[in-house]
Amino acid sequence: MAPGHNGGERVTLGALAVIAVFIIALALAANPMSRLPVTPPMLAVLVGLGMFGLGNEHISITLGSEEVLLLAEVTLIVLLFSDASRISPDSLRDTRSLPFRLLLVGLPLTAFAGTASIAWILTDLSWTQAGLVAAMLTPTDAALGQAVVSSPVVPARVRHALEVESGLNDGLIVPVVGVFIALVEGAELESNGAIALEAFGEVTIGLVVGAVGGFGFGKLATVALDRSMTSLPRMRLAALAALGATVGLAISGGGNGFIAAFVAGMALRLAAGERTEGWLSLPDNLGQLGAIVAFVVFGATMVGSSLGSLNWAVVLCALAMLTVVRMGPVAIALFGSGLQRPTIAFIGWFGPRGLASILFALTLSTEAMVDEREQLVSIVTITVLGSIFLHGVTAVPLSNRYGTWLRAHPAGDVLDEHREVPVQRTRPNLMTDT
Repeated sequence: MAPGHNGGERVTLGALAVIAVFIIALALAANPMSRLPVTPPMLAVLVGLGMFGLGNEHISITLGSEEVLLLAEVTLIVLLFSDASRISPDSLRDTRSLPFRLLLVGLPLTAFAGTASIAWILTDLSWTQAGLVAAMLTPTDAALGQAVVSSPVVPARVRHALEVESGLNDGLIVPVVGVFIALVEGAELESNGAIALEAFGEVTIGLVVGAVGGFGFGKLATVALDRSMTSLPRMRLAALAALGATVGLAISGGGNGFIAAFVAGMALRLAAGERTEGWLSLPDNLGQLGAIVAFVVFGATMVGSSLGSLNWAVVLCALAMLTVVRMGPVAIALFGSGLQRPTIAFIGWFGPRGLASILFALTLSTEAMVDEREQLVSIVTITVLGSIFLHGVTAVPLSNRYGTWLRAHPAGDVLDEHREVPVQRTRPNLMTDT
C-alpha cells in the first residue's frame, strides 16, 4: 500500500476556495457551534455533498484525481506519526489495561467478525474482498466522538482507553489493509504466497526504516536541545522534516510509507519521552487541517456517488459494522476487566469509523485492478457516513446519561472505572477545540 499516482481531472481552484471558506467559518464560529447538536464532521460532509449536488465544474472534485489521492496519503502519514508519538509506552505495558485489551484482543476479533458478517450478507464477494472492507472499517476515530473523550462526566480511564485505541489501531491495521489489497489486486496474477512475500517485504522495510529514523532523530534532537544548539520552534520544523525523510527513504527502498510513519512516531516517543510533546504541534496541525479537507472531499466524492447506488445489503453491512461487529468483540476483550456492563456497552458503542477508513477507501478507489471496487467503497462510505451522524448526535446525550449512572451508584461502591491511568497528551482537534 505504498503511495501511488493515478491521473484524472484536477481539483479546481473553486473547490479549494469553498473548502477554505468553510474552514474559516469553523474557526470563527467555534464557540457557538459547540452548543449546537451538530459536529464539524457532519457539516464538512454536508458541504462536500452540496458541492457534489450542484454539479458545477468550477467547484468539482474528482474521486480519481491525483490531488485527492495525495491528500489521503499525506494526511494519513502525518496523523499516524502524530498519534503514535503521543502515546505513552505505559499505556500498553500492563496486559490488564483497557487499551491493551482493545488493541490486542478487540481489534483482531472485530476484523474477523466484520469479514464473516460482510461475506455472509454479500455472498457475491470473495473472502479476501470481505476481509479488505472489514480491515478498512476496523480502526476507530475518537475525533468523531470528541464530546466523549473530552467530557468531564466520563471517567478518565474510559476516555483514556478510547483515545489510545483510536490513536494506535489505525497504525496496527495498515499492514493488514495492505496485504488484503495485494491479495485482491493480484488474485488472478500471482500466487498468494508470492503476494504475501511481497507484502512481508514492504512491512519489514517500513518497520526497520521507521524505527531507525524515529529513534535516531529522537536521540539527535535530544542532544541538540540539551546543548542549546537549537530552539523549540526549529525543532517543530525538524520533526516534520524527519517524518518526510523517513517515509521517503522507506518508499524509495520498497517499503510501506504508512507503516514507516507509524513506527517512527512510536520510536521517537521511546527515544525522547515526554519531550516530544513540544515538538509535534506542526505535524498535529497539518494533520488536522488535512482531516477537515478529507471530510469535505468525502462528501463531495464518495457520499454522493454511493447514495445513488444504495441498496439494502450495503445498509445492512454498515449497521452490522457499527453495532454487533464492534460491540461483541469489545465485550469479549473487556471480559474480566472489572468494568460494569454499562461501561462496556458505552465503550463498545463509541467506536466511530472516520478518517482512517475514509483515507483507506480513497486510496482503494484509485486502484484500477481491484474487482468490485465500487461496491467495496460503497460499504465503507455508508458505514462512515452513518457513524459521523449516529456517533456525533449521541455523543453528548449518552455521555451525560452514562455520567448520571455513575453518580447514582451506591456511595460505598468503588468502581474499577475510576482507577488512575497514565497521563498522555491528547491530539488537538482544530474542528472542536476552543
